[in-house]
Amino acid sequence: MTVAVDLDAKTEELLRNAAMKNGVELDEYLRSLIDRDLRRLTLDERLAPVRKSVAESDMTEEELDDFMNGILRQVRRERREARSKA
Repeated sequence: MTVAVDLDAKTEELLRNAAMKNGVELDEYLRSLIDRDLRRLTLDERLAPVRKSVAESDMTEEELDDFMNGILRQVRRERREARSKA
């Protein structure tokens, strides 16, 4: 399928430069942008496996909250330790 799109000169220049930086022809670069955008998952789609796991775990909201807060504390602790070693 062929589609014609009118672009202003600056946008065309930016697209051509981006294609060149990626080592591909403009049409190939445009196809990759379109494909990437069309394959982008919604937040609901990304969270579906997590929601399913939580539902199957039989965790209460309080237990889930405690679990997530524990992970957050661990990540923060690891970041502090990494900064203190640097």
